Formats: sequence, C-alpha cells, structure tokens
Amino acid sequence: MMSRRYMIMAIVSCLALLSCEKPHEDDLVQDVITDEKPAEKPEDKPETPDTSQVDQVQPDYAFVDYSYAGYRRSESAPQEGVPEGYEVYDVTDYGAVPDDGISDREAFLNTLKAALKTDYRTDGNGWIVFGHKEKANAVIYFPDGEFILHTREDDVNGKSVPIQIRSGNLIIRGAGRDKTILLMQDPNLPRDPSELYSSPEMLILKHNSGTAPLPIKAEVAEDSPKGSHSIKVSSTASLHEGQWVCLHVKNNDPDFVASHVYPYEADASWTISKDGAEVIDYHQIKSVEENTVTFHEPLMTEVKAGYGWELLEYPHYEQIGIEDLTFKGFAKPDFSHHASWEDDGGYKPLCIQRVTDSWIRRVRFESTSEACTITNSANISVYDVVMEGNRGHSAIRSQASSRVLIAATCDHTSDGAGNFHGVGVSKHSIGTVLWRNIWGDDSCFESHANQPRATLIDCCSGGWHRGHMGGNHYEAPHHLSDLVIWSFKATDISETDFPWWDTPSWRFLPPIIAGFEGNVNFTQDQAIIIDTEGIESLFEHQLQNRLGHIPAWITELKTINQ
Repeated sequence: MMSRRYMIMAIVSCLALLSCEKPHEDDLVQDVITDEKPAEKPEDKPETPDTSQVDQVQPDYAFVDYSYAGYRRSESAPQEGVPEGYEVYDVTDYGAVPDDGISDREAFLNTLKAALKTDYRTDGNGWIVFGHKEKANAVIYFPDGEFILHTREDDVNGKSVPIQIRSGNLIIRGAGRDKTILLMQDPNLPRDPSELYSSPEMLILKHNSGTAPLPIKAEVAEDSPKGSHSIKVSSTASLHEGQWVCLHVKNNDPDFVASHVYPYEADASWTISKDGAEVIDYHQIKSVEENTVTFHEPLMTEVKAGYGWELLEYPHYEQIGIEDLTFKGFAKPDFSHHASWEDDGGYKPLCIQRVTDSWIRRVRFESTSEACTITNSANISVYDVVMEGNRGHSAIRSQASSRVLIAATCDHTSDGAGNFHGVGVSKHSIGTVLWRNIWGDDSCFESHANQPRATLIDCCSGGWHRGHMGGNHYEAPHHLSDLVIWSFKATDISETDFPWWDTPSWRFLPPIIAGFEGNVNFTQDQAIIIDTEGIESLFEHQLQNRLGHIPAWITELKTINQ
C-alpha cells in the first residue's frame, strides 16, 4: 500500500488545485539529436538504487497550472483565412504542376523567394538556407493535388539537402488534408550512417540565433515558488513588457541536482550529475516594475537564487502555421526499432525550432519516420492531426520547448499499431500538455529522457508499453517532477505490474495518476494515485478556472476523437 503520508499529501494538493482561484552555445540545447544513443552493454550499467527511500520521505511536489499551454496560451485559436496584410502565393503561379510526377521543388523555392523577398544560399552543410525575414506576412498555398518536394536527385555528393526557412508570420497551407499532398518521394540520407537518427528534415522552419546573455544581465536575486508569475532580478534595464525571454539555469552542485531528482538519488554516471540539472523555460513578460519581472505564464518549477538562474535573450519567430495538407513519405512497411537509419529517420518531413505562438492543424502525416519535432519553442498548438500508412520511429514531440499543446491527434499507422514512440516529450521540455490524443496499441507516450518535466497526459488513450517511451539510461531520469496522467485509457499493455523506478534504463520520478483505466498495477510507492474528483479533464478544468469559460475552439476540438 502507498504510505499514509504520501496519500494524504496527494489528496491535499489535489483539493487545493481544484479550488484554486484565477491567478493573477548556438543554443542551450544542441540542434537535432532527437533520439537516444545505442544502448550500452549491461555490464556498463550502474547498479539499481534502493527504492525503499521513497516511502520514507515527504514528497516535494505541487500541481502546476497546465492551462497556459498552446498558441496564445489556449485563449484563442489561430485565425482562419488570410490575415490582414498578408499576401497569398500560389505555388502553381511559380511553375508547380500537381499530379504530373515531376518534382515541384524548384517551383516551391521560387514561391518562397517571392514571398520572403529574399534569395537562398547554400550553407556549409550544403543545405538550402533562406535569408532572415522577421515577418513575411505571407501564405504559401498548395492547391489540390500531389506536389513532389524531395527526390534522390536533390541529393548532392551523397548528402540530402533540406530547405531551411527563416521567417515569421508565414503560413504554409493546402486545400485540405484530403486534397493536398506534399510528397517526400525518397528518404533523406543520414549525415552519419552510424547515427541512425541523423537524417535531416525535408522542411526546417527555424530562427537561426540561439539564446544569449542580455546586454545588461538579469540574474535571479530572490527565490520564487513554483506557480508564481514573478521573479526578482539584478537588473531590468534590458527587459520590457511583451518581450520573450528564456529563464535558465544549469548547475551540477550536488545539492541542486539532488533537489531535481528527489525523492531518489542521482547516479554519478548520469548526465544530470556530470553536467548539471538544467531548466530551459521560455516566457513572455507581462510587466516590469523596479526589479520585479512578471510573466504571463506561471513558473513550472521552483526558482532558488544562488545557483545561477538568469534571464537570457531569446531570438525567435512568431505566427508560423502549417495547415490543411498531408505530408507523405515511404517509411518501411516492416519497421524495426534501431535496425537502420531508414527505420529511424529516413522520412522526416518537418521540424520547427525557436518559434512562439504558432500552430500545426488539420494535417496528416502518412508513412513518415518522424512526423514532427518542436524544439526550443514556446506556446505551440498541434491539433487535429492524423497519422496513417506505415508506422515509423516517432510521432510528434515537444523537445526542450515550453508549454506545447499536442491535442486531438490520432495515430492509425500500421493498422493501429501506431508509431513506435507516440506523442510526447524529449529533453528539457516543460509544461507540455498531451490532451485527447489516441496513439497506437503497440506504442506508448514518449518521454525521451534528459530532463523533461511538468507534463500533463490528459484524456488520452493507447498502448501502455514501457519499452516504447524511449531514452538513454545515461540521460536518466526519463522524466523529472510533475508528470501527471489523468483519465487515461490503456488499450493494450505490456505488463500488469508496472514500475516507474526499476532497472538502470528505467527511471521516472513518481508520477501523479488519476483515473487510469486498464489492468495495470503500479509499483507500490513509486506513483501517487489519486481520484479525479469527477473531473474528466484536468486541462479543461484549469482552463475554466483561469478564464471563467472554456473557449469555443476547445469545445469543438473535444469532439474529434470521440
């Protein structure tokens, strides 16, 4: 049985939450590397720590408000139609011909040149890179039909050439996901065949500049609790209302690391022990008063002064949309995890990096190795997405991003088996919400290690196979604090007795589980089991508390996977 103190703390925290009032390098993470390293030999693995300590300590957690996830904090959906001041650029006006079996890549590049009013160059990797454009105010439109955007003829000297677009206020739109197909006819070759995940994406939408110190540093001067919207800093001279910043810390002080893996102990071989516990949290400033900075969004973890917390510049783009089309590849019909680069990464159509208040909606990913990774971004909404065809390595993930909402997606790949890794999180993601998603029976939510935290899995269903969550054991734990699993329905399970802190390659801090449906017994004292108190969706409940209503677009979205 769970310890009495543990259960009481969980219930008290839950009741407090449910009655809460409306709350007033190039980068910090290396680009790409989106998957685990090959597993080490068993003899190289550290010994399994004693888990009995969990029952002997008071859990240090509190619910956070997940309702700020998504485009504009889920208060409204992205605008439909053509926004005021935008121009529409139809690819057929620049030479694209649908359904003719001939590459439309050059026509697409010409369309981008016209829309961005800038040419492209080839960078040191041989990639096509468009010049920086803060606001394109453009819609790239693909009408009905199939458009070929990549073939093996595009490869140069044995290397595939992705298209990198550097612009904000840009929408790539089709006539409908059942009408417009963007075809990846051949796989992108890996940059290093020994790195099975190293094939680049076909389309990369990113800001190329990483975080950096502010002109006048803003170091955290006082502690701030989890859930607070404000911090005190050494100087606000470089800060202003509306600005996006990165709240960051990285410190390998043993006490600091210990506080982030509590109630367990970190192994000396882990990255978090060697390089330090790290938080990457992007925020938009609501107000600046004297030395106090107030964010629109709450802190998702406790901030303690004295460990090197500071605010950093966060160059990024805004208002990027991908909608009403299908990305189609040719993932292998006999997928095998880590069997080859073609299995793990040959068909990756899209990634988004260093972007805020943007979206992917009404999109299909067909036979892709990896549907989409959202990296170093904040407040992105991905919703009403279908995955079909042959299964691939992974679905859609939030990687080192803040408050990404992945909602109402359905993974039908390989007759319902699903992509090997379902929707989920990776690296230093924080505040991610997975809401009303359906993934495959032979899958699980992804939690790909290297310090993800504060993830809500809400009203989702699918397989419950722990070997599909992902993550290298040297990057343990697979997930830090505030993993909440709410109203989950397991459609297929790999084991009825499910541990969260087990072998050296399987480490999760105790999650909070409410309303789990399925024949699974969670290992005693490794999870906090509470009742849902009649609340079907925690995300919706928190949104209702904060806004006083449920936005209409959320209500409509609820019906998609019912």
